[in-house]
Amino acid sequence: MLLPSIFYDDFFDVFDDDRAPKKIPSIKTDIKESENDYLLELELPGFSKDDVSLVLENGYLTISATQNKEKEQNEYKYVRKERKTTSMQRSFYVGDNLTENDIKAGFDNGILTVTVPKKVEEAVETKKYIPIA
Repeated sequence: MLLPSIFYDDFFDVFDDDRAPKKIPSIKTDIKESENDYLLELELPGFSKDDVSLVLENGYLTISATQNKEKEQNEYKYVRKERKTTSMQRSFYVGDNLTENDIKAGFDNGILTVTVPKKVEEAVETKKYIPIA
């Protein structure tokens, strides 16, 4: 039985060389602002909640998503494989005065929603000397 030629057509593979540098996929993000906080909506299609992590370190909120589509299938062997492990990451500076308890996150239908409050640092009263003329 002959397979259609699309399974073996490598004509465009000269442009898809694994040794060539690849552009790292970025997470598409919408940022909204209210009086009290910022709302980040990050598009992560195909990812599950367990694939996503949020880390707050040194004032930066880093959102990472890693997905591995590898599944053990003993019945079939690959003729062509183009889907690979996908990894995305995006960082936002949110300020040094926030803690992980201040930031809220939810995940629904491939959209990660992150709420970051606007924390205004309280002004510390310092002594101010007035010169005598």
